[in-house]
Amino acid sequence: MFLKYSVVSVCVLFLAYCPAQQQKVKIETPDQETKTTTEKSTNVIIPGAERLDVYVPLLKGKRVAVFANHTAMVGKRHLVDTLLKLGVNIKVTFGPEHGFRGNAPDGAKIESTVDKATG
Repeated sequence: MFLKYSVVSVCVLFLAYCPAQQQKVKIETPDQETKTTTEKSTNVIIPGAERLDVYVPLLKGKRVAVFANHTAMVGKRHLVDTLLKLGVNIKVTFGPEHGFRGNAPDGAKIESTVDKATG
């Protein structure tokens, strides 16, 4: 009998406590409808590859690792080649599945290699 009342008491306390844990959220609705505009933005997105003037000075004098695939281009030149030409000390380059130059076949296991173009 005592166990029965204990279980009922615990259930009642649990159910009474549950609503106290709910957070009340006030949802405000605007008085007027929001108007959508089709104005053209004058802001231009500049990719990091075209912001060399910002980050190359931060890389000079440091040992740099690059993780890039074959699409990491600055103009018509690969990012690694561009950084090397600008005097950045690239120690290692990591490339995903097709290698950073994109010349490895699908699923090929590529051991550590030295890039033929940059040594």
